[in-house]
Amino acid sequence: MIRIVTCSIVLLFQIVFSQHYDIGYNTHYKQIVEIQLDDKNFKAVDFIIDDNKKVTKIFNLQNTIIEELVFVDDILVSGVEYFTNPKFPFLKTPRSFIMQTIEQEVANYYNIQFTSSLIKYLPKLKKAVFNVRLYNSTKNNNFYILNTGHGSKIYYKE
Repeated sequence: MIRIVTCSIVLLFQIVFSQHYDIGYNTHYKQIVEIQLDDKNFKAVDFIIDDNKKVTKIFNLQNTIIEELVFVDDILVSGVEYFTNPKFPFLKTPRSFIMQTIEQEVANYYNIQFTSSLIKYLPKLKKAVFNVRLYNSTKNNNFYILNTGHGSKIYYKE
């Protein structure tokens, strides 16, 4: 008798209290469109929120999400990366980012002396402007990956 009552109570609680938990994200989209990409290894789906906002989700062939990209007025403003970065595998996943313009000093090499047997170059530092993905790290240090002529490097924003 006690077992029947216990099972009935458990079953009642499972039915009554089973529900979809809202985590605060908008799930009412204006339109959902699958995009044909040139690369057959990936597929993209646009979740259109309104006329100027959309979220593009990129999946691989196994339907595992790779990236979520947020566009406002067709300009990438933020997103989340779910893949392991091949050049920096120690970075945590998922990584959230915002797009930001960064000034970085870069070296341009100019020919200052030229002879038949020697070419001498002198680096000249210039400020360049880059539009980069600014990632949030766990230590409240924001960093970005910049691909220059000397390869990809991680820089921390002050």
